[in-house]
Amino acid sequence: MPDALELAWAQVCEAPEDVKCVDVLADQLLELGDPLGEHLRLALELTRKPGDVALTLEVLRRQQAFETRYPGHALSWAATGLLAGVRYTRRAGGALAELLDEPAARALRAVRWWSLDEEPALDALARLPVTVRELELVASGERTTPAPLAAVVARLPRLTTLSAQGQLSLAGLAHPTLESLTWSAFARPGDEIAAELSTLRLPRLRGLVLGLRASPARWPIDVLSGHTLPSLRALALAGSLWPQHLEDLAACGLVRQLEELHLGVEPLPAFAQILAETADRFDHLRRFTPPRAVT
Repeated sequence: MPDALELAWAQVCEAPEDVKCVDVLADQLLELGDPLGEHLRLALELTRKPGDVALTLEVLRRQQAFETRYPGHALSWAATGLLAGVRYTRRAGGALAELLDEPAARALRAVRWWSLDEEPALDALARLPVTVRELELVASGERTTPAPLAAVVARLPRLTTLSAQGQLSLAGLAHPTLESLTWSAFARPGDEIAAELSTLRLPRLRGLVLGLRASPARWPIDVLSGHTLPSLRALALAGSLWPQHLEDLAACGLVRQLEELHLGVEPLPAFAQILAETADRFDHLRRFTPPRAVT
């Protein structure tokens, strides 16, 4: 029976929205007397009778009873009765760890944590289920050193979207399936950001959003390469940009593989002239958003 249960869980983790897979899992859990089995059975019945008021209220009652055990979390549920996502905004890392140990959380797809400032929080991240596809993390300036994320991400083989804001380090980030990356690092020195960007190995990354603070002498974006990001097609920059940086960007080989380029930066008068002189470098772009005051 345990082997059959683990097989059922494995199939659900591959396809948590698949009613047939969850139906098999519910049967296995019911045979073992696990209350999650009854909850899944009711949720599945509701997918077949969406207008049943009594059934809807019972499913909601059970979900709310579960949620009251985890204050500070905003939970979302799949139609099949399993947890689909969690947003956590408080600092009790142990509480999230307890949630991740719940059987209902074994097929989580999305995790958003907006207060990643304490070591227990990092320990909890190590317990994320391998089913997570979307991960959003925020660490405030209270951290004295950036929290490393490469090891956490490496444990999530299905991850497609990562957003990291604040005191978080992407050094050594390598992942085979990551398609979208947002990194806001306004509080980090440009040289540190450049060093970390140079270590990225993301063969399937198609979209990159960078929020950074650049200095006239060093612009971190120049370390990006088509060799390490061969699939990159959309690049968005937010923060500070100097005229010489725009010239470097126009000459950068990476630009030739892009389809979209968005410069959400504060405009300088010199940008208009530089864009006029380098317009042919951007002609191939399907979408191009220059600095706001430049027309």
